[in-house]
Amino acid sequence: MRDCVLKLPDSHPVKKWLKWISSPKKLTKKEEETRGFLMEIMNSKFNLITDLKVKTKIIETLAEIKGDSLTEKILKSYLYLLVGNITRSDNIMREIIKTPPAKLWREHHKLSYSFFDMMTKENLEQILERLSRHPSDRKMQNLFIAYLSSFSNDPSLKEILSDIDTSGLDGTLSLKYIENIAPDFIHFLRLSRLEVSRRNQRLQKMGWFDTKGKAYWIWPFLETDSSVSVEMAKELKAFEQEDHLWFIYVMHDERMADSFQKKNNQSFLPGRRQYLRSLLEKPETFMLGLFKIIEFGDIDSQLVNKTLDFITRD
Repeated sequence: MRDCVLKLPDSHPVKKWLKWISSPKKLTKKEEETRGFLMEIMNSKFNLITDLKVKTKIIETLAEIKGDSLTEKILKSYLYLLVGNITRSDNIMREIIKTPPAKLWREHHKLSYSFFDMMTKENLEQILERLSRHPSDRKMQNLFIAYLSSFSNDPSLKEILSDIDTSGLDGTLSLKYIENIAPDFIHFLRLSRLEVSRRNQRLQKMGWFDTKGKAYWIWPFLETDSSVSVEMAKELKAFEQEDHLWFIYVMHDERMADSFQKKNNQSFLPGRRQYLRSLLEKPETFMLGLFKIIEFGDIDSQLVNKTLDFITRD
């Protein structure tokens, strides 16, 4: 394959991809030292560090994590837990689970990954497992694991999460103090545990849970019946103007799209493909736009080249 690729022009997608995938990211001396230290911590048997020297080193490492990506936040939450700062650790997880998935995906786009991103990804199973069994009140850790399980479609991550026991949540979801942690997500979890018929009845009574809340937390993720889709479609026109991209995701349900079309006397698809193409110009919306373009079957050589440029950009 390499012999064949050598004959290709430098601009050819396959040659660009092969050069990108085969170029190792060399660590600095400082990163090598930090990597060794973090690996030692992650492989130790301790869930709480009391040794002053090691604790100080962890705090210094926390100060070095300058980014704010999801993976960096996970690492920071884990390290704060190790040094006994449960409040800081919980606050990081609380901030994440209060964020609608669509907003989180947009906020944490990255064209390149930091050393700490890569460290977290390489050791994610250990970190999440340690977070879930830390000897403290585990409701926040369990909610965080449930959030990742609910809104990720990454097979490797879902496999890791499936081995983590969050059954302790089941008896507490109805409690008010749990709802206060992250109200929208708790409503999602409560609804996700109901049969579809009961879920529809509950949704129709949730007048206080506005269209925006349902659009970001409920409709793209939970099964509902046609009567609920019809009711939602009546309110979607305003939401289309507010967040056109997520509106397209909400309309993945054929019944919803049909209801919208009948209500507004217009087809859902015209103009959407052109709009989605425009999203490829922005890093924060590239992947969300690309997913829908592929789903609509609007694939050509220009899209392939644009995608390759995006994922191989430094």
